[in-house]
Amino acid sequence: FLQAYKRAQYLKQYTNFRKNQGLEIQSKTAQLVDFNAKLNGQRQDKKKIIAENQKERLALEVEKKEQQKLVNSIKKDKNKIIADTRSKQQEAKRI
Repeated sequence: FLQAYKRAQYLKQYTNFRKNQGLEIQSKTAQLVDFNAKLNGQRQDKKKIIAENQKERLALEVEKKEQQKLVNSIKKDKNKIIADTRSKQQEAKRI
């Protein structure tokens, strides 16, 4: 009878232990799911930021090219004006 009682107590303790293990596993699983959701959210945020940075970089490159075209145009105009001025000065010297 004593062995049966001890066996019943052991089974009861083992059942409680396994039940607690199951609850702990559920808790840890829920924590991991939440953590994964946060990580996925952060990953999406980083992807958005990277995409925005790339878009901004492309816009800056386009703007830089446009400014370079403008600078080149101004240099051409400057050289033309200088050449015109020199030719007029030479003409004025002849007169």
